[in-house]
Amino acid sequence: QVSLILLVILVTVIVSEWVSAKVRHAII
Repeated sequence: QVSLILLVILVTVIVSEWVSAKVRHAII
């Protein structure tokens, strides 16, 4: 149960980083 929560948090962080990088690239 705890590992599942950590996995979800990790995936969320990775996705947010990818989205922010894509948005930054789109702006620049």
